[in-house]
Amino acid sequence: MRSRRLEYSESTRHALVDSAVDLFTKRGYAATSLDEVAKRARVTKGALYHHFSGKQALFEAAFDAVESRVMTRLAEIVVGPGDPWERAMNGIQQYIKICLDPAYQRIVVHEAPVVMGWERWREAEDHFSEQLIRLVVRRIDGMDHESVIRRHDILDQHCHGKRAMRHTHSLPAQYRPLVPFGSPNALDRAPGFVPVR
Repeated sequence: MRSRRLEYSESTRHALVDSAVDLFTKRGYAATSLDEVAKRARVTKGALYHHFSGKQALFEAAFDAVESRVMTRLAEIVVGPGDPWERAMNGIQQYIKICLDPAYQRIVVHEAPVVMGWERWREAEDHFSEQLIRLVVRRIDGMDHESVIRRHDILDQHCHGKRAMRHTHSLPAQYRPLVPFGSPNALDRAPGFVPVR
């Protein structure tokens, strides 16, 4: 049975991360102080330091929280009954919409490469990218060879993004030469997508 102390500790950490996500989204990393994060979470600054070594560690926790929520949402769409291709495409379309979410844009796209450093950010992005692509690949891997070829043009429109482009090698080997992930501006052509420059 979980102790109350453990539950309180986890509740405190979640409150701090939620507070950080909100403040980093609205103000950015540089303009957000740990005092503000602690105050918004209604905990002491000492409690904050109990969970995080500093501002960057808190930012990385906020980054992970945003990405994890995205993966949870996409998994709910992609995994389940129904036509595998349609569910996979719905997941990719939802990901494009998520790219426009303020928290995702500010924390994951704009702030993270600077705060975490390019290499650390790429490693983290690759981790979540692989999860996303594996979800999609699991759905289409059971489809017949002809169906994959017939629908590759849809994939070209929707699956070419900053993540999918780096992970064409994740497709089953027999489909790699048959399913191009599009030209560099394919995502820009996707309906409703507003590129982040």
